[in-house]
Amino acid sequence: MLTIHHIAITATNLKLSSQFYDAVLKPFGYVRHFSDETACSWVSPKSSQPEFLVYAAKPEQIKNEHILYNPGVHHYCFKVDEKHLIDEVFLIAKDFGVEILDTPTEYPRYAKNVDSKSYYAVFFTDPSNIKLEFAWMPK
Repeated sequence: MLTIHHIAITATNLKLSSQFYDAVLKPFGYVRHFSDETACSWVSPKSSQPEFLVYAAKPEQIKNEHILYNPGVHHYCFKVDEKHLIDEVFLIAKDFGVEILDTPTEYPRYAKNVDSKSYYAVFFTDPSNIKLEFAWMPK
């Protein structure tokens, strides 16, 4: 069996990103586990869920913003258990002022890849321009 233990990203502004992830991860039970001037981490009460970490960019690299579709990671998708949480996370992201790439929508074309009849998701960037997806698929 292969599982993801943690996801780690780098932020251009650690303070802003930590506030953003405090808000976005809260509906899923994640709490901040560690925080200092170099990194923050969040853990879930469910031990099966990966830890999430954000590191501060090195001062000389802060201007190297992530550019979507450059080689490297395209986006992170978080699968959620309850459909209403997609709308809740959308409102949190909107209130934070990050770029909304796609509002909460049904994506039947994505449902072909999963054992479900529906796929409901929202796409937005974090404060460092990293693309995030939150998706719900009925069981």
